[in-house]
Amino acid sequence: MKTSVLGPFLGLSLALLCACPGEDNPAAADAGADAGIPLPACGVPAAAGLYVKSVSPADQEARTLRMMSMVVTLSGQTDCAANAAPKLTLWQGGQAIALGPASCGGNPTTFKFKPAQQLAYTTSYTLAVEGLVGPGGTAIPACQVTFTTKSKTVAVATGEGLSLSRDEDGTLWTWGDPLNAAIFHKADSTIPEKLDLGGKVVSMAVGYQFALAALEDGSVWTWGGNVNGECGRGTASGAALEPGKVTLPAGVQVVAVATGDSHALALRSDGKVMGWGKNGWGEAGSGDQATPQKDPVEIAGLSGVAALDGGANWSLALKTDGTVWAWGYNRGGQIGQPQPAANFYLTPTAVGAPGAKAIAAGMDQGYSIDQGGTLTSWGDTMSGELGNGVCHDGPRTPGAVTGLDQVVAVAAGSRFGVAARADGTMWAWGDNSSGIVGDGTTGVSTTCNQQFTDLNTQMAPKQVANLTEVVGVGAAWRQAIALKSDGTVWATGYNSNSKLGLAEDAAELGNTRVVAVYQQVPGL
Repeated sequence: MKTSVLGPFLGLSLALLCACPGEDNPAAADAGADAGIPLPACGVPAAAGLYVKSVSPADQEARTLRMMSMVVTLSGQTDCAANAAPKLTLWQGGQAIALGPASCGGNPTTFKFKPAQQLAYTTSYTLAVEGLVGPGGTAIPACQVTFTTKSKTVAVATGEGLSLSRDEDGTLWTWGDPLNAAIFHKADSTIPEKLDLGGKVVSMAVGYQFALAALEDGSVWTWGGNVNGECGRGTASGAALEPGKVTLPAGVQVVAVATGDSHALALRSDGKVMGWGKNGWGEAGSGDQATPQKDPVEIAGLSGVAALDGGANWSLALKTDGTVWAWGYNRGGQIGQPQPAANFYLTPTAVGAPGAKAIAAGMDQGYSIDQGGTLTSWGDTMSGELGNGVCHDGPRTPGAVTGLDQVVAVAAGSRFGVAARADGTMWAWGDNSSGIVGDGTTGVSTTCNQQFTDLNTQMAPKQVANLTEVVGVGAAWRQAIALKSDGTVWATGYNSNSKLGLAEDAAELGNTRVVAVYQQVPGL
């Protein structure tokens, strides 16, 4: 439900901007010399009066972000009128990069501005700060700071209250709440924070107020809510305030992870699967309805697995032979079996969507992409989430999604779906009450069923108007997220807890505002 299925892509991405207080920095001097502006490092107090205390992103903290507002902070307050045109120069080697107009204000005095162009990957930059004056026309010593661009974003995931992105070098970024509140000890993380788990992240997923990540060394780390044993650490109470390692059987190496609402799944290097967390409908795969499943348990009879995903109270697996298997809750037909059928399946059951190369699980619906790029859907039709032109018409067994081919990536939300095609276009369908279609509307539709006018339904896939070159998608409760080939991340939907990462955007979006048009997540 929260995973992203990706295709290959190339592009540019994000920048690291760091404050450099303290002693002169030889690296900074070298970079400045290349640019013809050898200056002392910013942050070194002058003998008297005002000086440049730091150079950093807009929130005064060192981060690895792209296109964020940079801020030059002075050591005290001064007259902004005297600094109406400060000389701020961004260099890459000997090439100057234009900067947007600077705004001045605050106590201490700050100058806020932005690079006027996208910065390249893993490249060294120098920002020179010159021409500032203090009270009475006193010159403020010029200085410079160096920073290095970050690695490209290659994967995204989103869930209830939290979004994640992963860089090409395995760096993990996280924003939203409440998970960040536990980790960073503040209310919301409105722009991405780097989360260091001590190793290179290869897979990540977000559930209902919990998250997990698999590292290159085969370990799994979890954090967040744990009332159903979601963290897989032998307990089922409260929350894990800091990331911790899941205890796996000796010799087990995990290569990918997925989540449902309150359960987790892990794909082992040997093609077998383990599950833990809420298990009221057998979704954790223990073979019974024991709740909660506090520790990872191997799911019997399931091997040769290539990919996983989790729905609200059910689970989905793709085998290397192209067959799709599901287990857990089946009230909406998400196991893919004809109705009437059992309300739950305790063991993996074939869905009936052969030849698949990718899968996604939503609240009560599933999707698969076959080798030719055809998208198949099955399950509940309450809000048109199957994309086949029907709504509130009972569960459906697997069938092709209407008018959508050459699909390379798909993700499933609560009652909607999103997909990327080979041509880079993004498409969405289903419940549009939070604007996941991205056309600026959240209005009521009566085309579904006149007696269900509360359903804001897009029954067939509709192209997202303002996005191109999309290579990865993610979806969750009431939000969708897209990854473009240039490494930028875009989001729409319900912005509660700033989980869309848009609170620092120029629009200053509120905590509960529905965005309804895909916007770039600042810094990504």
